[in-house]
Amino acid sequence: ENIYSDLIDVFSNLKKMVPFAYDEGGNCFLLSLRDKDYGKVYIWLMDEKELAFVSESFDEFINELS
Repeated sequence: ENIYSDLIDVFSNLKKMVPFAYDEGGNCFLLSLRDKDYGKVYIWLMDEKELAFVSESFDEFINELS
């Protein structure tokens, strides 16, 4: 099963977003490659079918974990 392809098929607004991790609830963390918000980190909230902002960069995301 290719979860990313399934997400793109259903939610075209996730194009140019790279998944890199999942939380314990199955929500997917994504790194944006889009021109308007390149490098920002988001989380795809599966139950709400909503993309939520997490951090300005991957480095910031990692630093917030500790």
